[in-house]
Amino acid sequence: MANLWVAFAAFFVAVILGLYQVMNRSGLFPEIESHELYFASVSTHGVLMGFVLTTFFIMGFGYYTATSTLKRELWSRGLAWVAFSIALGGTVMAAIPLLTGKASVLYTFYPPLMAHPTFYIGATLLVVGSWLWCLEMIMSTVTWKRDNPGKVVPLAMYGTTANAIMWLWTSAGVGIEMLFQLIPWSLGLMDTLDPGLARTLFSWTLHAIVYFWLFPAYIALYTLLPSAAGGRLFSDQMGRLAFIMLLVFSVPIGFHHLYMDPFQAAGWKFLHMMGTFMVAVPTLITGFTVIASLEIAGRLRGGKGLFGWIGALPWGNPMVLAAILAMLMLTFGGFGGMINASYSMNTMVHNTQWVTGHFHLIFAGTVVIMYFAIAY
Repeated sequence: MANLWVAFAAFFVAVILGLYQVMNRSGLFPEIESHELYFASVSTHGVLMGFVLTTFFIMGFGYYTATSTLKRELWSRGLAWVAFSIALGGTVMAAIPLLTGKASVLYTFYPPLMAHPTFYIGATLLVVGSWLWCLEMIMSTVTWKRDNPGKVVPLAMYGTTANAIMWLWTSAGVGIEMLFQLIPWSLGLMDTLDPGLARTLFSWTLHAIVYFWLFPAYIALYTLLPSAAGGRLFSDQMGRLAFIMLLVFSVPIGFHHLYMDPFQAAGWKFLHMMGTFMVAVPTLITGFTVIASLEIAGRLRGGKGLFGWIGALPWGNPMVLAAILAMLMLTFGGFGGMINASYSMNTMVHNTQWVTGHFHLIFAGTVVIMYFAIAY
């Protein structure tokens, strides 16, 4: 609960900043227009949403999942509080330069833009706290398997552990960038750094972090939604397959954010394009399985005909309504992702508001609405 409270407090602040950005860009309120405030706001909004809300929510939901599905205490309750404390301390450290305009480098914090070193150190501590959470999830599963030989890991914990393994690997990119480039550079210990290498290391993290965010939403779609809708999951095996595919395919494909980057070789960009199209497969599997589960629920509730089951669903149930809206927006966001993934079509939409729209459909449309439904 402590993790969830921090997550939603960050969300509240980020929403206020988002509203300010809309007002600033609208041209209707010239008295509040300010380049300095705008970029400080965008940077803080992005970090609070993309790193703070997600990391703390995922940690809190993971602890709940581990204890409720494995029917036992966490592997190390004390370590979980250490993880929370480190992550919270890092968040506060990073927030101070963000809110004072000393870290207006956006959520990607690409050099040669330089933030105050406190921002980089704080963001790194947030990631370190999440690594301890990863250890908690993995060891909780390992010890449960040791004590329950031959038993199948519950689906929700299976997905949570896959997410922890993926995050340990994919967050290493931004961790290396912070420790060996940005922090020494911002402290004045290095006169210069390699911006192309910095972008490469960040893109190691940049795309798979989206699946770090999405895993809890998918876990809820597979495990909480079917019972909330009054039915059952269409296929447990499809859920496990989707989680494994997300783990395997999402990690090595960050370069599709760098198609226009001269630092990357064309061959590597092509390979990352192929991998990016592959990562759509587990999302399609999830969409099919979840819709099939909803159809089962609708027919069990008396729905007739080809589409009569849709009207029979309990639309007043927050989880059901959130899930349907989330999948609707995931459909449009995923379509945009296919455009972004294309080596040629990306050229047309690169650095335009198309990318902003795609990103917000996935994040605000799918991730956040499911986080609220899970918390509810």
